Amino acid sequence: MSGNVLGEGWWQRQNGAGICNLYALTKSQDEIRRLIEVAVDHTGNLPSLLSIFLNTAVPVVHVADGRPALSK
Repeated sequence: MSGNVLGEGWWQRQNGAGICNLYALTKSQDEIRRLIEVAVDHTGNLPSLLSIFLNTAVPVVHVADGRPALSK
């Protein structure tokens, strides 16, 4: 067994042959900042992500020093 506690291929066995991209990031970086009222942005130049897979780095909103922050 690998480092994955569920073992290799667990997702495929439970959900069919492959993994599809159910998520997409279609909002711009400025739209995300305005919507969440982000005080700190550590993402750099954030591209649109039309297909988000399990191994895709995505922006995350979290609290840093008591203020909303955006990071990758």
